[in-house]
Amino acid sequence: MADNKFSTLFSFYDGDYKDERACWQKHGVKILDVDEAGNVKFIVYGYMNRGRHEGEVGISVYYFNGMMNTVEELLYVPDGSSYEVLHAELEELAYVNRAETFFFMHKGVVYAVDLGDRTYETMVSELREESYRVSDSNRMVVWQTGDNLYQCEKLILMNLNTKAKTEIKAGNGEYIAPLGFMNEDLIYGVARKEDVVRSNTGNIIFPMYCVRIQNENGKVLKTYEEPGVYVIGSEIQENQINLTRLRKEESGIYVEAEDDQIVSTKIESGGSNTLETVAVDVYGKIAQIAVKGVIDVGGIKKLTPKEVLFEGGREIALQNNNTDVPRYYVYGKNGVEGIFTDEGNAINKAYDLSGTVINEKGAYVWIRGNRSIKNQIMAIKGATITEEKNSLAVCLDTMLQYEGIMRNTEYMLNRGDTIVEILGENLEGARVLDLTGCSLDAVLYYINKDIPVLASLNDGNAVLIIGFNELNTVLMDPLVGEPFKKGMNDSTEMFEENGNRFITYMKE
Repeated sequence: MADNKFSTLFSFYDGDYKDERACWQKHGVKILDVDEAGNVKFIVYGYMNRGRHEGEVGISVYYFNGMMNTVEELLYVPDGSSYEVLHAELEELAYVNRAETFFFMHKGVVYAVDLGDRTYETMVSELREESYRVSDSNRMVVWQTGDNLYQCEKLILMNLNTKAKTEIKAGNGEYIAPLGFMNEDLIYGVARKEDVVRSNTGNIIFPMYCVRIQNENGKVLKTYEEPGVYVIGSEIQENQINLTRLRKEESGIYVEAEDDQIVSTKIESGGSNTLETVAVDVYGKIAQIAVKGVIDVGGIKKLTPKEVLFEGGREIALQNNNTDVPRYYVYGKNGVEGIFTDEGNAINKAYDLSGTVINEKGAYVWIRGNRSIKNQIMAIKGATITEEKNSLAVCLDTMLQYEGIMRNTEYMLNRGDTIVEILGENLEGARVLDLTGCSLDAVLYYINKDIPVLASLNDGNAVLIIGFNELNTVLMDPLVGEPFKKGMNDSTEMFEENGNRFITYMKE
């Protein structure tokens, strides 16, 4: 605005509302970099309404030259996913540094693309929810090493400007987890191994006795620690960190403690333009730019940049990262509300949002509210334990027999196979779902689909949930023999006391 000029950097709209291509809002625009000369790098992602990529879904990187008043496409990455998925991924991480390297996240992988020769490399792959954090500027990224979120002993902190990586290790007998960033400073927590336990509802409690704030150079700026008090979560808002805490009683049980706050005394420099949301009436809001100076409205010039034409294409095709890590997309009223690798976490999120879970193949995994008043799997009859088979083996045999498969699961259990492994190896064309930590109300979705749910109990036994109505569940307990009804409230309480450890499957 120094020269009182406005430039329309990109738009699919051409002034004709009758053209459907102008009004189809399945794309997004994100500014990556603006320099002092007014040059801008930005991305357009999602469905391409018109132009050389019309009808495709992908990511385009553009460069606006403020001096020449031109826009040039630097890179195009075609993709087979939806706008909603790309929006969730790219709004979390899309960054370009001064060396003309474009970083972005897609399907749990962070890619680095050289905008000059259009070659790329993988920075990190198989990222899982809660295992990484990105700063608001997208310049700093941190992730856990290893496969288990709650047994990590090392973090990798990366500066995308320089590609420099810093290792942050936990001490002996400790685990470490990233909590987020305050500006570019990393916030992480440390927990003792013996303190990490599973709650009565089946969820892992990761009590961090210490929280540290560390800058990119490795200097610890602040350490938060209070004897007998543990941090289990955090929320970062501007210059304040709100800590969710527990207190450990003498009996070893964790109970809720009051939240606490860490407040940064760093004063942000003013004098910059900001984007703010303003309510204009009871039902509507607008986004507006609050500028640092006065604008000469009468002298504003609106410019339309010219497109730089080039021969050939500037497209790169990402090689398929062969990974066994599944991905679950939670859809709510605002599109994709979360991307998960743990099916239980995805269903819990969708349950709270009254949403839907879809896997990486586009198949429905779970839907809130799509359930009958009652249903029972009549093909499953009673079965009892024997001298050769305990209740868990009977439940597994019954699940497999229901699908027409005869196996000796007692033998498999004795050789050390887990429930998930046994079902996964023997149920062809099915995906086993570990729903530990989900509520009974949530898992009834599968009984409604005529799929039994196995519930593990603390004493080593197991039961099958095979039916429900408004007041009861129908259980098949091998210790009892015949299926029987149990009150819904009593069932909910029983399964919660046993950790809500549910396992089922879905057809693929």
